[in-house]
Amino acid sequence: IYRVTYPGRPLVKPARVDGASIDELLENLKLPEYRARFRTRRELRERDGDKVAAEAVSWAGKQKEEHHKLEALWVTWGADRVNAELLEELLNSKDHRIRSAAVRVARFNEHRLKDLVTILKRAAADPHGRVRLEAIAAASYQNEEEGRAILEIVKASGIDDHMKESFEFAEGIFSGAPVKEETNLRISAPAHLS
Repeated sequence: IYRVTYPGRPLVKPARVDGASIDELLENLKLPEYRARFRTRRELRERDGDKVAAEAVSWAGKQKEEHHKLEALWVTWGADRVNAELLEELLNSKDHRIRSAAVRVARFNEHRLKDLVTILKRAAADPHGRVRLEAIAAASYQNEEEGRAILEIVKASGIDDHMKESFEFAEGIFSGAPVKEETNLRISAPAHLS
């Protein structure tokens, strides 16, 4: 099946990407269709990074919805020019999904930030587990002293079932044993398979 449609309802009009101006592309980031936003971000990565990043930050400043601002942050990341002020604004969002996405951007842009460890320590104490999980992942890439300090904050804030294995893995990296040996491995194929 190529496409399933609902009779009588018009198809989604494809967003203009190829040949669109930067302003048009930034407006595409408001579209509900993920693939349209994905293609738009890909196109913006091909443009002049300084110009794209500057226009994305300016565009973000005019947006009311934080998700649109997050799209702009991703655009600046794609241009390798993450804007620290925009990142900081999103790290302080009331929406845990926005905060966790911002922590992930911070994790991969340490070279552009003044103090990633401070950001990660704050994320480690976040009330939502998804944000703390991002802090755990990022902590495993820090030096031992800083990584352990971040993990201690996560531990004090609480480790839920969704982050337990990630936390143990990150702890293991600093103790030299990141992979826990499995005791219940099934070595032979199930009897019903030849």
